[in-house]
Formats: sequence, structure tokens, C-alpha cells
Amino acid sequence: MLTSVRYRWPAFVWLSILAVAPYACGGDADQSAPVPSAMTAVSGDAQTGTVGAALTQSLTVEVRDDAGQPVAGFTVSWSVASGGGSVSAASAQTGTNGQATTTWTLGGSAGAQTVTAAGSGLSVTFTATAEPGPPARVGISGATTLTALEATTQLTGQVQDEFGNALAGDVTWASGDESVATVAADGTVTARANGTAAITATSGSLSGSATVTVAQQAATLAVAPANPVTTVGGTVQMTATGKDANGFDVAGDVEATWSSATTTVATIDAAGLATGVAEGQSVITAASGSATGTATLTVTAAPFEPNVDTTIDGNVSAERISIPAGVTVTLAADATLSSATTLEVAGTLTGDCVAATLAAGGDLTVSGTLNNACTDSTATADLVLNAVGAITLTGATLTTAGSVTIDNTGTASALTPRARSAAGRAVERCDLTGVRIRSQYLGATGTLGDGTATRGATGKPGADHRVTCSGDMTLREALIDGQRGAWGGSRSGSGAEPIVSGDGGRGSDIYLTATGDVRFVRQQGDDPTFLIPGGGGKAGDASATGQTPRAVGGIGGRAGLAFVQAGGSIVVEAQGAVQLTWQDQAFSDVATGGSGGLGSALAEDGADAAGGNPARPGFDAEATGGTGGSVGFPDRTTNLVGDLFMGNVTGAGFITLISTDAGSGGSGQGAGGDGGDGDADNPNGAAGGTTRLTGGEGGPVTLFDNRGNVFAGNAGDGGGISFADGLTLDESGLGGMGWSDCQVGSIKAGGNGGAGSPAIGTPGQGGLRGTTRAGQPGTVNYFRYGNGGNAGDGAPAGSGGAASDNTLAVGAVGRITPRSLQPGTDGSPCAVAIEPGISVTSDPNGHAPFIGLGAVSSLSVQPGADGVLTVTGNGPWVTLTGTVAADGSFELTGTGTVAGFPGVTITFNGKLSLDANMRVTGISEGVLTMDAANDVLPPNGAGQRNPTVYSVTGSASN
Repeated sequence: MLTSVRYRWPAFVWLSILAVAPYACGGDADQSAPVPSAMTAVSGDAQTGTVGAALTQSLTVEVRDDAGQPVAGFTVSWSVASGGGSVSAASAQTGTNGQATTTWTLGGSAGAQTVTAAGSGLSVTFTATAEPGPPARVGISGATTLTALEATTQLTGQVQDEFGNALAGDVTWASGDESVATVAADGTVTARANGTAAITATSGSLSGSATVTVAQQAATLAVAPANPVTTVGGTVQMTATGKDANGFDVAGDVEATWSSATTTVATIDAAGLATGVAEGQSVITAASGSATGTATLTVTAAPFEPNVDTTIDGNVSAERISIPAGVTVTLAADATLSSATTLEVAGTLTGDCVAATLAAGGDLTVSGTLNNACTDSTATADLVLNAVGAITLTGATLTTAGSVTIDNTGTASALTPRARSAAGRAVERCDLTGVRIRSQYLGATGTLGDGTATRGATGKPGADHRVTCSGDMTLREALIDGQRGAWGGSRSGSGAEPIVSGDGGRGSDIYLTATGDVRFVRQQGDDPTFLIPGGGGKAGDASATGQTPRAVGGIGGRAGLAFVQAGGSIVVEAQGAVQLTWQDQAFSDVATGGSGGLGSALAEDGADAAGGNPARPGFDAEATGGTGGSVGFPDRTTNLVGDLFMGNVTGAGFITLISTDAGSGGSGQGAGGDGGDGDADNPNGAAGGTTRLTGGEGGPVTLFDNRGNVFAGNAGDGGGISFADGLTLDESGLGGMGWSDCQVGSIKAGGNGGAGSPAIGTPGQGGLRGTTRAGQPGTVNYFRYGNGGNAGDGAPAGSGGAASDNTLAVGAVGRITPRSLQPGTDGSPCAVAIEPGISVTSDPNGHAPFIGLGAVSSLSVQPGADGVLTVTGNGPWVTLTGTVAADGSFELTGTGTVAGFPGVTITFNGKLSLDANMRVTGISEGVLTMDAANDVLPPNGAGQRNPTVYSVTGSASN
């Protein structure tokens, strides 16, 4: 079937075409080219061929105009519309007969296929019938996965040509492994065992195969053991077996998803290991696909009394818990050891960075070691000791990476304690004798907390330690060591926003609270009880660059404090029984205030003059060091009795304070940018940028003993300021260089150097209220800042830039490096000269130009404004003016007096000597012409006229 389209154009379109489209060739100027109006098929339609083969007859169309005449040169586009295949040419031009031809190769799909010829709104569709090719293979279709034994699937075999078109033909079937799957004559496959088998279909010499997989899936599950039992903290391994849809056992244990209905009683992991959590029952479910199975797990309480080293991966709940001396219990994860009655640790309980809670329904006794320190020095893990009865820590060592909480009031319990019993509760008290609570320091890089692009993160605070007691609390030879705060995060960047580093984390506080008395006991030969709060973390450093760099160092973390509160009295039973200390020979530098962060700002240099724009000044820099951390609250005075020791202090002894240092203020350092250099159009250099630096304030000491109003501790030093970092910034802030102009061509005045950068610095003040030593202010150091820029050479030469005239240093000046704050050097004037020794040839009568007879020749050449040269001799004989070309050539003109004859016309054509930078070094050659008209100078005695041309040779330096 074919389709042709004939289109009749409206009259106004014809008129338009005739008006603007003359014939391609021949004819009169007012004739129009033929317009195609019909396209018809000439040959090639309704053929039959084999898939993938070319048709025997070409496809031909004919294009005619409205008058029925053939249209030559018309483009016909050929395209396959359906069935795939291809044409030999995507487009063709009609000949003089109006016909265009292409060849059609059929696609691989049997049945009807079409090709379209089109152009300018005209089209014809050709149709052909594609028949299958010869047999090439056997194709197999049907499901190939079976999930139960004796399950079946129907496969179909089909003879096909190379393109997959179906052909008539019978097939026979065979299985490559009948132990896995068998196949019937009609292609029905039956599963016999798990595995894979190749199923083959054959027709004559052709064959095809498909892989059938038998993989049983559970339709029902059975959970074992059917009635599991374990203890609190104990485990039991659960397994699941299954049957497929036809009732056959699934080989091996089924991979199931496990769950516990009551996780407060029992939990179960992905491998089926169930763990008892608390007494009771929980339904354990295994699921695999749509199949499920259940078993009820019973959890009973039992004593936890290991006699060998043991690892625990989860919580332990028991009637009583006892870890004897010589036994180590390792916690593999965060865990709570909960005892219904007593809990005793005489051995070791340890774990890497695990949060551990010991909860006793009766008394809690520790004489061994508890250690949950972290390998990762930036991580934390807390340690909680909770009891309903008495808490006794004798000779125990507690090492932690987080907070330590000791509480027998019930307020800190991770689990709700059991009801108090007379057997489990003898006395309400807390006894800490010979206890060592040691804190692992946080890592130096304390980037914990929230930070932004321009503000560093605040360092994590040290973890607080708390001992909260129902009844009396007794401490003897105890040591409670706080944790230092982490460092604040450093920040660096550029832009309009100030860069602010993170504050250091505060040191950990220590809280001792009892409803009864708090007693500090020291017998003869005893060490005192040490309360050592944590030190403040160092603030991060801030570094800013760019056009408006502003950097602010963070605030150092405050040192921790120790708070003691008693419902009764705070009893000190011997002199020095308790020492509130931040520094000790054994624990040096544990609780000083954190130092303030460094503020460092480096401004960009100004731009050099270019493109007609003048040089830009260097940009300003501003940096401020951070404040040092305090001892005591930084915003108020902290009293020893009343703020820290809250209650009635009694007894024969006294409380000893060992002083500490507050944090030093951070330094401010940086540099303003250099001014830009001048160029030929704008010769003056620009000024350097201003540098404003402020050292951080030293931290204050606001802690004192109000019995004598004596302040304890040394205040921190104020931060210094430095106009360099000692490495690469020691020339910043200089004024820009003036442009030099001694070049050949348009010689101009040399540019002036830019002014040096102002440098303003204020060191931080020392801390306040230190009795041993008050804080000292920082030192101001200059490193070659504020110098004026050097001027350029020229005619006249430029002046060097002035040094900074508002340099300010408040406080002690530690160092001023030589060449600091110096003015720039002046430029040199541009001048060339012909020195003595350069010959000027005289005439035969001895009439030498410019000079007397027999004297040595001497000429000088002085560049002036706008490239004008002035040449003078050794007497007031002549002055010549002129300009110099870029290559050094020049021509000077003027009049002078020669040998007593005034009004002589003189010209000087020459060339200057130039160096590699196109600067003048002298006159290399020249020709002096006088009285060219030969009408002024008289003839010589022999009646001859004077020669008018003289040569000048030689060179000279600036």
C-alpha cells in the first residue's frame, strides 16, 4: 500500500513565491521556479522479502509541480517507519525526470514493515512483507526457579531464525542432571533436589538450553528449643528449621529474622542468640519469608558470681553480683549490672569506652578496679554506682573517660531499685577510703559541639564527678581527679564575616553532697583527701585572610571547682585533712584555666596600577587574641565557704587551698597588605594597609578563702601582639613602589612611593586578684612594618613614601626589628651625558662646535617633560630641543653661536645607547649639522667653505 500527498497552494502563496523565487536557471527574469505539489510512488511498493535482506526492487518516487511537470533538484528524505531495517540513503535529489530512488533492507521482525519518503509537506509510504529466515536456533521460555521438591514448571521450546522469529518444528527435551530436575516430553520440569540442572531442547541439528534452579524455601518453621530457659544475663542459642510447600524438610538451618516480644525480659540478636534481661517470659519469633515459628523463653534470676575471667555483651540482672579478687569481667558493650540485693567488686570490671552502671538493691561495695577509659581520647563514657543501701569504696581505683556518679539516694539510678529490705540495708552511709578516681583527659583537638563556617566549635566540657549520699559521707585518703575540658575548634577562612575560633571547654566540677555530715578524716601517716577539679581547655586559634580579614581567638575554658554540701556539718577532723587543689607535685597542671586562642589576620595586598586605574592601597587587617580561662566563676567572686563549702564547717583541722594559674590571654598577630605599585599612566604607589592587633586579656582568679579574704592563685598573663608570625609576613604593610620612568620614549616624572602602613597594637592586660603573682601584659613586637614605598626614577625623580605616622604600641615593646617604620628611598633623576673623551670632529679650520679651539669636547643630554631632550655644550653656545623615539633615535633642532658667528642653524640626529630594559645609558652615535644653507659661516683663508657635517661617537652611563 502506498500513500501520496498532493497539495494545492492558495493563490496568495503562489503570488508570493512567484514574486521572490525565480527559476533556478534559464527563462525570463519575471518567471518563477516550479513549486512541487505532488509526490507519487513509481516503483518498489508492496514487495515481499526475507528479514534482514535487501529488497530486489528499489523504491522510487516522482515529484511534479501544479502544472504536472517534473520537479528537478527536490530533496526527498527516506526513513524507516516500522519493522526496523535501513535505507541506502537518508535523502536523495530528484533528477530532471522528477524521480528519486533508494534501496530498502528489511528489519528482523517478520510481518509488515514500512518506509516513508517525504519532503516539503509531501510524503509517500511504502509497505513490504517480511518473511522469517531459515532456522538458526531453539529458544526456551518459562519459569526456571522451583522453591519446593516435586514442584513443576512448564518450559516451551521454539525453532527460531537468527532474529528470533518463530518457525515450525518439533523439539525433544533432556535434563543435564536428573538428580536435581527431570523433564518430560512436553517440557514439564520436576524438582528432585536442591541445585541446578541444564534443560536442553533439540530440533534437528539445532538446540537451546535453560538453567533450572531448585532452591527450597520454608513454608513453615519450627523453633528449637521449644521451651527455652535462661537466667538474667544468661544466653541461649535459638535455631529454626523449615519445611517447603510440599512438606519436605528444608536442608540445613533456615536463615531467619529473630525478634523478642518483650525486650525488657529478653533480647535476641540477628544470629538467634537470646539474652535474659529480667525475670519473666517473652515469645521469641523466627521469620523467613512468609513462614514464622515461635517459642516461649523463660528468664529466671540467678547469682552472678564468676570464678574465671568473663566477657559480658549486654546487661546482667541477678539476685546478687560478686566479682571476686583476681577475676576480670570485661564489658564488650554498654551495660548495667543490676543486683536485687548486694553488689560487690573485689576484682576488676573493665571495658573500652563503655558506659557502665552498677545498681544494687542493697549495699554496694567496691575494693577492686573499675576502668572504662577510652582508646579514642576524644570519646567519653560515664560510670554510675547506684545503691539502695550503703556504698563502701575501700582502696578502689576508678578510671573513667567520662563522669563518675556515686549515688545511694535513688536519683541517679539507671534502673528502678527494688524495694529496700532490712537484710540488704544496714546503714545509710557512703564510705570512700583510699579511693582513686582518675579521669582520662579529653583529646587536645576538642572539636566537639556545634561549629559554623566562621566560628569554631566549643570544646567539650570535662565530665563532672558526683558523690551523692543518703546519710553521712566519709572520705579518708581519697583522691578525686577531674577531667580537663577539650580544646576549642580552630577556624580559618576569608570573607567579610569575622573568623572566630571555638572556646575551650570548662574543666569538670566535683560535687560531694550528703543528707548527713560530710567528714574528711586524716589519721597519723595518712595522705590528705585531694579534690582536684579539671583544667580548662585551650581555646582554638582563628586565622583570617582576604580583603577584610578579622580574626578573634576563643575564650579559654575556666578551671573546674569543687562543691561540698552537707545537710549536717562539714567536719574536718585534722589539719590538712582535705586539700582543694589544682596543682600538686603528683598532679601538676591539671586544672589551670585554659589559654585564650590566637587571633591571626593577614590582609591581601593592594592592586598594582593597570589599565588606566591607579594603584590600590593594601587592605587592613584586624586580629584579637582570646581571653584566658578563669579560676572561679569569671563574672563573680567565689567564696570558699558559702559558695564551695556549703554548710557549717567544724572540726579541729582546716581546708588547704593549693593555688593555680588562670589562663593566659591569646596573642594577636597579623599584617596589613602592601600597597600596589604604580605604572606609566598612574606612577604613584599606594599606601600599605592598617594593622590593628589586640592581645587577649589574662584570665582572673576570683576564688578566695573568706576566713582571711585571701585570694588563691596566680592570675593569667595578658596576650602579646606581634606584627608577624616569624615566618613569611615580616615585610607586609609596606607602601607601594612608585613607577620608574627613565625609559626611551615619553619620559615622565618618576612616581612617588606609597606611605607605609599604620600599625596599631594593644597587648592584653594581665589577670586580676592574684596574690602570688598578678598577670603580666603581653609584649609588643614589630617586624619591619610601616616602611614607606620606594620612589621611581624619572625626570624629575619621585619622592620616597613616608613611614607610618600613627604607629601606636601600648605596653612594653619587646623588639623592633631594624628597618622598621622607615621612609622609602627617593628616586634618581633620569640623565645621560657624553663624558670627556668622546670626540667631536672639528672642521679643517679648527672650528669645533660648542667649544673653544683645542679644548676637550663635552656635551650633556638632559631628558625633560614629555620626552623632550635638552642638549648643551661646555659654554652658552647652543641649546637644542627635540623628542626621542621608542628605539632611541632622536632629532634635535635649534640655533647657536659657532666660532663667534651667531644665528647658525644647527640640527643633531643621533641614537641613544639602551640597556636590556630599554633604559638610556648614553649616546652611541650622532651627526651634527651646522649652517646647512652654507650662508652664515665664512670661508677659510683659502676661500673654502666650512664643512657643515660633524660626527659624534662614544657612550656614557647615567
